[in-house]
Amino acid sequence: MKTIYICIVFFATIILFSACHKRQEEDYFVGYEDYDRTVGVDGKEMVFLRNYGDDTNTNDTLLKLDILPDALDTTIIVNFYEYFNETIESDINNDFGLSLTSKFFYILPFYEFENNNDSTSDYKLDTHVSIDFNYPVTTTYFIDTSYYSILEVTDLLYRIKIPIYDEWDDNIWTEFNNQGYPNGFSKTDLDYLINGKWNESDGYLGTSNPTMINWELVPNYSVNPENHSVTFLMDKTDYMYVICYSSKKNRLANH
Repeated sequence: MKTIYICIVFFATIILFSACHKRQEEDYFVGYEDYDRTVGVDGKEMVFLRNYGDDTNTNDTLLKLDILPDALDTTIIVNFYEYFNETIESDINNDFGLSLTSKFFYILPFYEFENNNDSTSDYKLDTHVSIDFNYPVTTTYFIDTSYYSILEVTDLLYRIKIPIYDEWDDNIWTEFNNQGYPNGFSKTDLDYLINGKWNESDGYLGTSNPTMINWELVPNYSVNPENHSVTFLMDKTDYMYVICYSSKKNRLANH
């Protein structure tokens, strides 16, 4: 394309992303206690913001969890993580015929947390708190519109198995930062769960061929293209999620 046309498209894209990236959020936050990531038998609505560096900015919502009373039998700490890998995204397209409409995302709960990480290692064997909620948690995830520009009602929400402690031959590991706080599951472990090279039948690196053995469609969900979100019921903590569409499908973004 010619230089002038490229410039026009470039600036138009910036304007489009600037217009749609921030999603309206109701006046939910009234104080620091609203950022508390603990929840117990009383339940609560938990809201995670994309901009952790500025808690005064409540415009850009990342995740909402509506946890009903008695959905939990005890108090837990809820951490939320997104995962993105360009190579994995390309492999999914080539191997599975799927294109991503979101990052991978998951929650990682703890019963309690102690800052006692081994300073000689960035990893720790995580007992992976596996919780079957007594009542499903209504979950709304908002895609990052600075990277994924379009969401359609026909998009597919998949969940990918995360094995609980000692369920499979190997266990998943958690990365920690220099202060000893969790950064989420090991990226290598997540890669192998995504491409099926770690699965219940074959073990860790048990197969050299990519497979969707750990994938399944979420039974019930709704996509809202207007506010770039997907809402579904989370019944347990043993999954990572991602929104996809068939790479053979024509989309406005590719026109």
